[in-house]
Amino acid sequence: MKVSYNWLDSYIDLPYTPEELEHELTMAGLEVESREFLGSGLEYIAVGRVIETEKHPEKENLQVCQVDFDGEQRQIICGADNVRANIKVPVALPGTELPDGSRVEEIEMENIRSQGMICSAHELGLEDEKQDAIMELPEDFEAGSKFISESGRDDHVYKLDLTPNYARCLGMLGIARELRALAEKDLEIKWPRTGVKPRGESPVSVSIEEEKLCPRYTARYLEGVEIKPSPRWLQQRLEAVGIRPINNVVDITNFVMLEYNQPLHAFDFDRISGDEIIVRRAEPGEKLITLDDENRRLTEEDLVIADREKAIGLAGVMGGAETEVTGYTENVLLEAACFDPVSIRRTAQRLALSTDSSHRFEREIDITAIEEASNRACYLLEKYASAEVRGDLVDVYPRPYRSESMELKPQRVNAHLGIDITGDEMMDMLKGLGFSCQTGEKEDLLQVEIPGFRTDVECEAGLIEEIARVYGYNNIDYTSPPAREAGGRTDRQKAEKKVSDFLKGQGLEEALCFSLRPREDDFLPYLEETQKEIVKLKNPLSESFATLRTSLLPGLIESLSHNARSQVEVMGIFEMGNVFFEGGNADKRPEENKNLGLASMGADDFRDVWELDAADFFYLKGIAENLLDDLEVNEFNWQRFDHPAFHPGRCAELIIDDEKAGYLGELHPDLIDFYDLPERTSAGEFDFGLLFARSGYREIEYEPLPRHPSIDRDLAFIVDEEVSARELRSAVIEEASSNLSRVRVFDYYRGDQIPDGKKSIALKLKFQNRERTLTEEEIGQDMDNIIERTKKELGASIRGM
Repeated sequence: MKVSYNWLDSYIDLPYTPEELEHELTMAGLEVESREFLGSGLEYIAVGRVIETEKHPEKENLQVCQVDFDGEQRQIICGADNVRANIKVPVALPGTELPDGSRVEEIEMENIRSQGMICSAHELGLEDEKQDAIMELPEDFEAGSKFISESGRDDHVYKLDLTPNYARCLGMLGIARELRALAEKDLEIKWPRTGVKPRGESPVSVSIEEEKLCPRYTARYLEGVEIKPSPRWLQQRLEAVGIRPINNVVDITNFVMLEYNQPLHAFDFDRISGDEIIVRRAEPGEKLITLDDENRRLTEEDLVIADREKAIGLAGVMGGAETEVTGYTENVLLEAACFDPVSIRRTAQRLALSTDSSHRFEREIDITAIEEASNRACYLLEKYASAEVRGDLVDVYPRPYRSESMELKPQRVNAHLGIDITGDEMMDMLKGLGFSCQTGEKEDLLQVEIPGFRTDVECEAGLIEEIARVYGYNNIDYTSPPAREAGGRTDRQKAEKKVSDFLKGQGLEEALCFSLRPREDDFLPYLEETQKEIVKLKNPLSESFATLRTSLLPGLIESLSHNARSQVEVMGIFEMGNVFFEGGNADKRPEENKNLGLASMGADDFRDVWELDAADFFYLKGIAENLLDDLEVNEFNWQRFDHPAFHPGRCAELIIDDEKAGYLGELHPDLIDFYDLPERTSAGEFDFGLLFARSGYREIEYEPLPRHPSIDRDLAFIVDEEVSARELRSAVIEEASSNLSRVRVFDYYRGDQIPDGKKSIALKLKFQNRERTLTEEEIGQDMDNIIERTKKELGASIRGM
């Protein structure tokens, strides 16, 4: 957004220099990206009037010109073909430095003195291409005056970097309103003239088929329009902010758009079929040639302005070429409307057609100011295009704006900002910004009405921010908020860090995957039914980031795949992250659950696990059980489980206190093929919240190293296929005395020397007492008890006995 200092000053008497205004705009929240003086390098160029010319006596291609500067006459030699008497020209007098750095001096040429230089647009830096002709100025330029004053270049232009919540400042009047509120002295806005005198009746009617996408549409019929160049002041205003003047009708619509932040469009009424304007969705495959001469193929998602036969404009984006205002236009239909921001944004993005109009509609306009903007345009068209307004405004307004009322507590404002001002002062600040305020039913409350141009204010915090802006951020003292309690991690946060550190110690690397997933996700068929109810974003950056994940598995598997395709053969990773579900929060936000994901590939290449084709599965299962042990989760077991992402029959579900806590398994062969992963790649996902809730988590306490030696014993049991390692381990722990300090599985075998329907599970038992050295008799007694217990309860026998 570009803002002209002179243009802004025409609405409000600015009490700031151009340099001071840059600072004030920034402090108001309107970040100034750059400031440019349009007359830079042209300060000493004067306007002269050529009185007479005659050929140079020695140089046939040169003219000796007598140039008048409001009574002062100078002689200047010029070689341009278009120099002649009675034209106004820009002149660089002796001592002037031109924009290219060259300096003009008084010289003699064949005994004839030249007291300056008549300039071309290129020499003044106004055109890129070199020109042979001098620049001819409008006749109403005053001879002897400064060129920058007459041409409107005695002006500073600010380029603003506006955030979406400052959409109201995409119009000059919106910026003037902000400055009025922030100024230290009372300033009045000089509102533009809008009075029109319609005659007769309007022949135009309007119907809206899509009221949700077009909550208001107005049309005005003007006849007897004279198409001609705009007045010089209007052209200068547009040129200052980078808009090329076209003709008086188009220029006026652009001018009012920049005044009111209200896009307008003028149709050649005589080229519209019938007298009805229809706002509707485009027909599938419907085509429209827009003003940029592009033949656009439309979809049902696009909103169009149509007559009885065809689309004549792309609503809120660009008009159609067929109804364009040209030099032959006599009657005009003026559109001023409000369109749905999401619809306009989708159309503009799909067609790669961003315009000044779409930019404004995407950020919402003031629906209540449409009639005023239309009247302003009609006033200017009457004055500068000889137009005659027929009939009243045709205003179809199916969804009138209803202002929202909010309560504001002055005490809360002061507490939030660390200031001390009264409620009356706050009311004055908000009124200056255009809000309607009054004291509420309770004395300590203010009742604030939100105007149509401030739809960005949706809650009390927005009002507090407005008060802070007017009060001045630089006037707020630097104070530290009182600390109600000492900082630090919660128990859950400590547990998360403990788990992360533990898994890294187990040899896994931490992965951080995107929480956003594609709308058309290849992984979706491999999720559980509850995970297929995805949360869709309302305004995604792209279709690749259009939904929130419901599982950690897709990200982990894609990470393994990326590395596998880069010739990484062995990898184990984990992630702790949130997953999201459509849920039951009162504010309609999705539910978030913290999950823990594990994944491994290539474990059989370097780990001495079991001589079975399941190295990755048992590697992750071992890590998971070590983690459960570290978290002091005692009552758990694994059971067979079916999951779409895993190989049938090769997936186990973790059960803790009869609750489902997660699953672990080998990936489905289809997934392994799709992602180019090694065979038997495994992964798992667990509910971290449940793990934490069932853990015996406590702060780490110091425990001295044992002074007495430990003794290890190995037992290889032969058990039925149905007996799990967990059951066997639990029986051993329950039967042994307190001298048994650790039990772990170190071998798992089926094959020769093992009967059919049986398997071998080998356990390593560690015995240790912190007070004394154990005797062989004590250990032997524990071993006998363990063998007897497992034989009786599980039918186990000792391998080799």
